[in-house]
Amino acid sequence: MLAHLPAPQSAEVLSGFPPDQQADVAYRIALMDRTAPEMVRMVEEELGRRMGSLLAYQDMATVGGVETLVEIINRSSRPTERSILEWLENSDPELAERIRSQMFVFEDIVTIDDRSLQLVLRDVEANDLATALKGVKQDVRDKVVRNLSERAGENLLEEIELLGPVRTRTVEEAQAKIVAVIRTLEEQGALTILRGEGDDLVR
Repeated sequence: MLAHLPAPQSAEVLSGFPPDQQADVAYRIALMDRTAPEMVRMVEEELGRRMGSLLAYQDMATVGGVETLVEIINRSSRPTERSILEWLENSDPELAERIRSQMFVFEDIVTIDDRSLQLVLRDVEANDLATALKGVKQDVRDKVVRNLSERAGENLLEEIELLGPVRTRTVEEAQAKIVAVIRTLEEQGALTILRGEGDDLVR
């Protein structure tokens, strides 16, 4: 049922469950794929239309899955996130890694405040940074360059051009390295990703 609700509402409901139930529900959401309209209709009738119409389409309705769970977790409190991920790491390490890798995408660095981003950039290899910025939106590239010295910014832009065409997988791997740095700094307490209060912010 939570898979049908907007992520902020799902996160609020999920946070009210005991830790073991949070993980169990999260696991079921991640493994969901498609739900027949008849099933959704039955649940809707059982709730007495309290949550409004859940059927936006007459054919198969896509609900749940890893992306849905990631969005819900990103809107949840840090304790809820930790509880779910710890349970998944013990029960299904591969699924836990898929979820963890998607929880903060590279483009989300535009939400990081300048001071924290500068801290991140100090731990990133120049080549990885240049590769990660290939093909990204201009606002992402501008955000990074703006937080480097003028000379370092110019060198970065030059290196990006010198790279030429780069495989998508290579770009994604470089981006993943930078996201890993961000998550490591968060775990160390060097920066904080705020969750459960609308859009994610990093301070």
